[in-house]
Amino acid sequence: MVSIDFIIGTAAGFFSAVIASMGMGGGSVLIIYLTLMLDLSQRQAQGINLLFFLPIGAVSLWLHKKAGRIDTAAAKNFLPMGILGVLIGSIVAGLLESALLSKGFALFLAAIGLRQLLPFGGKKPTGEQQAQNPNKNK
Repeated sequence: MVSIDFIIGTAAGFFSAVIASMGMGGGSVLIIYLTLMLDLSQRQAQGINLLFFLPIGAVSLWLHKKAGRIDTAAAKNFLPMGILGVLIGSIVAGLLESALLSKGFALFLAAIGLRQLLPFGGKKPTGEQQAQNPNKNK
C-alpha cells in the first residue's frame, strides 16, 4: 500500500515541475511543501529545489527552444548578470540564518501575490495591441 506522504510528495513534485516548466516559479510549491510538510529548514528546501530544478529546467529549455519560444540574443544579454545574481544570492543565503531566509521568502511570495492581485500601473499597450483595441486604456 502506498502511504499518504508518498502521494502528497509526488503531487507536490509533479505540480512544482509543471509550474516550473511554464516559467512561473514552481519552486515555490516545492519549497512550501518541504518546509511546512517535511519540516526541513529553508536552506535545505532551497537546496533540494535547486537540485530538482536542474533536470526540469533542461527539459523545459529544450522544449521551449524546439517550439521557437526563446530569443537567444536576449538570453545571451541577460546571462552574465544572471550568473552574477546566482553567485551573490548563494553567498547571501549562506550567510543568513534559516529563520531570516524563511521570512524573506515569505515576504517575496506575498509581494508577488499582491502584485498579481492588485493593479500596479500595468504595461501600456504596444502599437499592435493598441491598433487591435483602440478604445482600451483611454
